[in-house]
Amino acid sequence: MSSVVQLATQAVQADSAGDAERAAGLYAQAASAIEASGGGDAALLAKAREYRERGLALRGSAASLPSVPPRAAAPATGRGAAAEPGAGAAKGMAGTVAAGALVGGALLGPLGLLAGAGAMGAAAMRDDNIGATARKAGTATADAGSAISSFNEEHQITSRVGAAASSGLTQARQIDEKYVGKRYSMHALDCPP
Repeated sequence: MSSVVQLATQAVQADSAGDAERAAGLYAQAASAIEASGGGDAALLAKAREYRERGLALRGSAASLPSVPPRAAAPATGRGAAAEPGAGAAKGMAGTVAAGALVGGALLGPLGLLAGAGAMGAAAMRDDNIGATARKAGTATADAGSAISSFNEEHQITSRVGAAASSGLTQARQIDEKYVGKRYSMHALDCPP
């Protein structure tokens, strides 16, 4: 991914310097590299689409466009100038979608999961205060999820709860077989045909 960041950075630098033809080529290379290595991540594919569009715009009418593209400060990953390069942008987007799914599911049930996830994902892709807030909430959600996961690994909470539930189920079956099963079998013998 570092080569993608380098290509995007060079594209932004060339664009800032007014070298539209070189910038257009670098934007196209960065977009292709993102698409090749993005693995279907929506935020990365959106960034690739932005780079490709900027490159085409530079080739089409370089004289009429500003020398620095909007959102140029976040090469190859994330959205907007406040986005962090690398895995942080993906973590923030995943956390944003997860937070939306949790809230939507809690308020509206199963369909709310999809609606909440979609709404928060869309909000996170905006380049305004709403988008920045959504990305911050997503990063906080992802950080909380990581902390919970680390705590669980350290203290083995889920395995202990699973073992306790299994033990309780076994004891319930034994009680059922010992007391309830006999009652039903005796009752069945007392009833006339």
